[in-house]
Amino acid sequence: MSDPLLDVLNPPQRDAVLHGEGPLLILAGAGSGKTRVITHRIAHLVRAAGVAPDAILAVTFTNKAAQEMRERVEKLLGYSAGRIHLGTFHAICARLIRRHADALGFKASFSIYDSADQLALVKQVMKDLNVNAERFVPAAVHAAIGRFKQDLLDPKQVVVDGRDVFAQVAARVYESYQIKLKEANALDFDDLLNFAVRLLQEDAALRARYNEAWEYILVDEYQDTNKAQYAFLRLLTERRHNICVVGDDDQSIYRWRGANLQNILDFEKDFQGARVIKLEQNYRSSENILSVAHNVISRNVGRKAKKLWTDAEAGERTIVYAAETEKREAQFVADEIAALVSHQGLSFGDIAIFYRTNAQSRPFESQFVLSNIPYTIVGGLRFYERKEIKDILAYLRVLLNPGDEISLQRIINVPRRGIGDETVGKIRGVSLQRRLPFWEAMREAMRLKALSIAAAGRVGDFLELVGSLRETASTMTLAQLVPMVIEKTGYWAMLNAEGTEEAKDRIENLQGLVNEVVEFARVYGEDATLDNFLERASLASDVDEFSESRERVALMTVHAAKGLEFPAVFLTGMEEQLFPHSRAMDAPEDIEEERRLAYVGITRARRRLYLTLARSRMVFGQTKATRPSRFLGDVSPSYLDDRSAIPFRAAGPSGGFRFGARQLGATRFGSGEEAFDGDGEPSYEPTYDAETGEAASPFQPGMKVFHPSFGVGKIVSIVGQGEEAKVTVLFPGAPMKKIMARFLQPVN
Repeated sequence: MSDPLLDVLNPPQRDAVLHGEGPLLILAGAGSGKTRVITHRIAHLVRAAGVAPDAILAVTFTNKAAQEMRERVEKLLGYSAGRIHLGTFHAICARLIRRHADALGFKASFSIYDSADQLALVKQVMKDLNVNAERFVPAAVHAAIGRFKQDLLDPKQVVVDGRDVFAQVAARVYESYQIKLKEANALDFDDLLNFAVRLLQEDAALRARYNEAWEYILVDEYQDTNKAQYAFLRLLTERRHNICVVGDDDQSIYRWRGANLQNILDFEKDFQGARVIKLEQNYRSSENILSVAHNVISRNVGRKAKKLWTDAEAGERTIVYAAETEKREAQFVADEIAALVSHQGLSFGDIAIFYRTNAQSRPFESQFVLSNIPYTIVGGLRFYERKEIKDILAYLRVLLNPGDEISLQRIINVPRRGIGDETVGKIRGVSLQRRLPFWEAMREAMRLKALSIAAAGRVGDFLELVGSLRETASTMTLAQLVPMVIEKTGYWAMLNAEGTEEAKDRIENLQGLVNEVVEFARVYGEDATLDNFLERASLASDVDEFSESRERVALMTVHAAKGLEFPAVFLTGMEEQLFPHSRAMDAPEDIEEERRLAYVGITRARRRLYLTLARSRMVFGQTKATRPSRFLGDVSPSYLDDRSAIPFRAAGPSGGFRFGARQLGATRFGSGEEAFDGDGEPSYEPTYDAETGEAASPFQPGMKVFHPSFGVGKIVSIVGQGEEAKVTVLFPGAPMKKIMARFLQPVN
C-alpha cells in the first residue's frame, strides 16, 4: 500500500525513517536529504508509531535549521508541531534552565549575554582586578574562559601551570567573571550548555524525569557537537537508547570552537548495538562537482568511508583560474558573474563567493561596485549587533531583568540624559564596596549622597523611567511593547532630531525590529513572550539572517556557507598559506580540517564551480608571491577546465602535481608524470634525484620562467634541489635576481 510519507524516499532514507528502537547513526553526505530524513522520521514516529509529540526531542545548531524543520514537520503532519521539543542546543538548554533556575541559584528571568556583552564584562572584571589590558588582551582572556567552559571546567576545577602567567590571569578573571554573571542574573552561551549538564548530573531524579519524558531524541549535525553537548545527550539517554544522530564527518569544520570529530567517529563505540545507515545519493550537485569534492576529501585519513553519487548529468567541468593578483582575480570573478547572469539564465542571488578569511572580501567589494554587481556580505555586522538594535534590546532586557548590569550601563545615558562616565564610576564604586547589583547601587548611591544633586536627579529620572516601563510592560503584548519602549525612551525623537542619512538608516532598522517582533508573535502565538524573543535574538547566527531570496551576490567565509547552497559558487584564494591557512600547517589534524572546509565549500555548488587564486597577493602592504593550494593538486585534471593564461603548479600529495598551459584552446595538464586510477583519482609518481633522494627540480638553465612581480625571464643557473632550490634569473630590463624555485612557474 502506498504511503506518501515513504514514497518520496530512496531506500536508505526509508530505512532510516522506519528504524525502530535503539541507537541510529545516519551518515548523511552533503546534499543527500538529511533534513527530509529527520522530518519524515519525526512524522513517522507520531503518525505510524503512535509516539506522543511531546515525547520527541529534536536538536539542531541554528534557528534557521530549527524553523525549517518545524515547518516541514507541520506540513507532513497537517497540524502544529508545537508540542514537539524542537530547537537549537542552546535554546533547549535555556528552556531547561529557566524551568529549574532556582536549583542553580538564578531567577527564570535571566539574561543571555552575547559575545559583545561577554567581552564587555571581561573588560570590566579585568579593570576591577587591576589586570593590565595591554599585556593581557581582553579578547584573548575571553577566549581562554571559553576554552575552560568547553572542557566543562568551572573556576574551581581550572588547574594551570604555575609558569603560565597568562593562564593564571585568565583563571582569576574567569572566577570573578562568573561571580559578576551570577550577580547580574545572566548566563553566557557556554553556561547554557554547562549548567544544563550540571543540572542533570547533580539531580538524579530530574535526570530520570527527562529520560522518561523524552523517549526519542534526534540530533542534526552531530559532527559539530562539543564535549558539553555530548555529555548532555549521554545524560538524556541513560534509560532509553533511542537516539538518532545525523551528520557527516567530512563536514566537521568547527574544531576551533570546540567541536569534537570523535563524537561521530566513535558513535558505535559509545552507543553499543548502533545501526549505521549511509546516505550517499546527492540531490544537489552535478557529477563533476561531486568528483572534485571526492578527490579532495578522500585524501583525509580520519574519516568514515563513503562516496557521494548522483543520477544527475555530468555537468560542466570545474573552472580553474590563476590570476596575476587578487585584483585580477576579482575582475575575473566579476566578468564571469556578468556572463552567468547575461547568458546562463542565473540571477545575482544564485551566485556566491566564498573565501577563507573575511579580509579577502575587499577586492571583490571594490570590483563589484565598479561592475555594478549588487552584493551582500554574510557574516558582517549582524542585524542584532547594530547599535540601535542592541540599545533597544538592552532596554527590553532590563525590563525583564533589572540586575543586568551590562545592559543597564549601556542604556543609562542613551539617549543622552546627562549621566556621564564619572557618575557611572561612582555608582560602580558603591556596587563594589557594598556588593550590590548595579540597579540597587544606583539607589544606594543617591541615599549615601555619593552623587551630586544634579547627577542624583538624573539618575532618579532614569530609575523612574525604567520603573514606569516595567509596570506598563506587564499589561502589553510583545508587539505593543517594543514600539512603546522606542517611543517612551526618546529614541525615536533622538534619531528624528539628528536628521542625517545615518539616522534615517537607523530608524529603518528600528522599524525592522518592530516588524521582526510582529512576525515573531504571528509565528509563535502564545509562546511569543519577551523572554523567548530576547533568547532568540541572543542566539541568532549569521546563517539565520541570510535570505536566499535576495537578488544579490552573496560574499561569505567558507565557514559561514555551511548549510547553504547555490547554483554557482566561486571558491577563491586557493593558495597555500591561505587555503589551507598558515595556522594549519603544523599539525596533520589541522590540515584535515582545512580539507574538510574545502569539501564543504565545493559541495555548496549545484551547477557551476570555480576555483580561483592569485599568483601574488598583498600581505601587510607588501606584494608576496603565492603557491597554488595543495587541494588543487588533489583533483584529477579530467574534472577541471584551466582558464589560466600562464601555467602554474599545484603541490599535490606528493609535492609534484603540475598544471600546464593552455594551447590551441585545449587544456594540457602536467608533464606525463601523473597517472590516474580507474576512478579518475590521481596517483602521484614524481621524479626524484638519484643521489639526494629529493624531488628533482623541473627547472633547467636556459628555461623561460614566470614570476608574478618580475614577469617572464630566463634561468641562468640553479643551486639546490626541488622547490627550495635557488634560481638565478635574468629578467629583461632588470639585474639578475636569485629567487626560490617555488615562486616560479615554467613557461612553455
